[in-house]
Amino acid sequence: MIHLSISLESVLRQNLGAPKVRGRQPGWNCPFHDDHTPSFKLMPDGRRWKCFGCDRAGDAIDFIRERRNLSFKEAVEYLGGGLTDGLVPNPSVPSPKRRPAAPAPDVLVLRRHGEAIVRDCADRLHRPEGARAMQWLEARGIRAETIEAARLGFNQADHLISGIYLRRGITIPWISGGNVCGIKIRRPFANPKYIWVKGQHRSGLYLGDAIVPGRSTVIAEGELDALLCFQECGDLVGVATLGSASDTPDQQSLEQLLSAPSVFLCYDADDAARAGADRWSGLSQRTRTLRVPAGMDLTDIHRVTGNLRDWLTAHLHRHRLLTTLHPTLPTICMNDRGIGVGMDTLHLPYTLLRERQTC
Repeated sequence: MIHLSISLESVLRQNLGAPKVRGRQPGWNCPFHDDHTPSFKLMPDGRRWKCFGCDRAGDAIDFIRERRNLSFKEAVEYLGGGLTDGLVPNPSVPSPKRRPAAPAPDVLVLRRHGEAIVRDCADRLHRPEGARAMQWLEARGIRAETIEAARLGFNQADHLISGIYLRRGITIPWISGGNVCGIKIRRPFANPKYIWVKGQHRSGLYLGDAIVPGRSTVIAEGELDALLCFQECGDLVGVATLGSASDTPDQQSLEQLLSAPSVFLCYDADDAARAGADRWSGLSQRTRTLRVPAGMDLTDIHRVTGNLRDWLTAHLHRHRLLTTLHPTLPTICMNDRGIGVGMDTLHLPYTLLRERQTC
């Protein structure tokens, strides 16, 4: 292991782009919660950062650990591997040997009790206390079967459930490989609107397990937009999300998208979304941005037009989406107004939300 002299600002710039706020305390949109104001600040000493929205704080190693879901040792090795600008390795000054960081207590509790928490909240959504939350979801166009399949839930008040502190709101579980790896809460009257439950150990994409090899994929900005798009268009394209426009794909996210011939970004038309789209574009030439009308998101399009599927289909045709043969696919056919769709076994983390169309 090596001792590092790290420019934290360089680390932040590479991962988050140019600061939104300049000066003595440069600021960015926080990558750890849904942040539309630059609440993530570089502290005046240049060695620490703090988000004044979600209260997370730390140094360069803490940032890389949180951002890329790494242990302490892995974060140090990542920084020391020359993968970040602003590093000055000094091999002559060895660091003391450290064991890989043990999971935090909150992570262990969520791993142990996450399934029970998700089940309890899903049950509460269908009780009288969850009626308003259910109406709110259905007003967004999300059908009851989609809500059930995605295991959305409701927590009526701030309190402890199985040793984990949950805020009031709609619960959105991240499930990968059948396991609960994170829970996000959509809060009704609070800022930020979305907040993670402590103990998350998520990686990859929300709905990433449902991506079909050889099929183009739409990246929505948030989980509820992704669910709606999957409900309406999941037989045409893969649909997934990182959870917010300010997040950067990790290694698992990129691996889940390797087989997609094209990746279409459907982000809101604001500065944070444009910065997020730029990060995606820098990762692959296969990325395309579908222009969402200013002031709208996928849910708004569905509400206004009444048919998100037609809007998406028109944009895919405009980009002249072509069928791409993938070695795992037994056949390629044309489906739904000429859009190329690869046919193979569809593996979903949840119950299939609609019957697949056949060619």
